[in-house]
Amino acid sequence: MDTWVIGRDSPERIAGHLLAATSSAPPAVFCFDYFDTLVVRDIEPEYTKQLAARLHSQLLDNALAAGELYRIRQELEKGLCEEHAAAGGELDFHLADFARAYLGVLRKKAGQLPVLVHEERFVQLILDIEVAVELAVQRPCAEAVEVLRALKRSRRTTVLISDFYLPGTHFRRMLKHFRLHELFDYIYISSDYGVAKGSGRLYRKICDDL
Repeated sequence: MDTWVIGRDSPERIAGHLLAATSSAPPAVFCFDYFDTLVVRDIEPEYTKQLAARLHSQLLDNALAAGELYRIRQELEKGLCEEHAAAGGELDFHLADFARAYLGVLRKKAGQLPVLVHEERFVQLILDIEVAVELAVQRPCAEAVEVLRALKRSRRTTVLISDFYLPGTHFRRMLKHFRLHELFDYIYISSDYGVAKGSGRLYRKICDDL
């Protein structure tokens, strides 16, 4: 079985297949992605950033419109990704790095608003808003979660792997919200390590660690 069609094959059957397929091999490690595996969004991923921009505008007492803030975010993210790639890293970015660059732009455009005075507090606000928006649009995929639970009941090693720009500390808030954190032995978020699944380097990191 190479493909699981949700609704056709039960989670119990899938878990049984995975356990049987690895029973005679060295101890297996089961890896799960987060987005579009354990949870799905009710909207397109990019729209979460537009929703966040609306909250950013409110944070700034509407000194800048949400549309302008979204465009600023797009430009900064693009620049950070290109900068990381040019330095030999991933075409990726860390949201805390974005928040610091964002703060510099906002200070020039909106002036010295109280919320823009303290850098680290501003960074935390941006991270908190991102988590809040994500949780508002996510819902768990019950079938995939049940496969994960079945593997844990069988005492298999489970790993969460996600290419995402939130730091692991904030990513874990989403896991805890859905009570998924207790189902993983290891959690790897690309922004914590500066390497991603897409290039294969995050997988190599995990293999080296485990």
